[in-house]
Amino acid sequence: MSELQVLMNKLMADEAEKEKNRRVKGVLIRCEGDICIKKKQSGRWERYTEVAISKGRSIWKSELTPTSKIMGLPLLVHKQPHNPAWNPNDHNRFDNQTATFLNLTTDPKLEEMWGFAPPDWQN
Repeated sequence: MSELQVLMNKLMADEAEKEKNRRVKGVLIRCEGDICIKKKQSGRWERYTEVAISKGRSIWKSELTPTSKIMGLPLLVHKQPHNPAWNPNDHNRFDNQTATFLNLTTDPKLEEMWGFAPPDWQN
């Protein structure tokens, strides 16, 4: 193999490794339960936190939100599993109105759902 081929193979391998480890900035929108837990742990009340999302995360399998399709700005919203530390009888812990609003149906052809979030996003 020529030196040029060896160099090209190394460059391609380096680029493939960079792509595999590439992360995209995102925003974690905490529900009420997570906010309470975070406040107890750190003394800070935080609803929004910047996060780095890798290619292997399940959010990439989510569909674009209806609003983002209209705006032409790709926006993915994904639910995280419920924290086992929450009281299962306190349904307010599961509320995340901000994320729910991002999923409102905006297609006027869907009259029965227009202005509402899909059932899996309703609290």
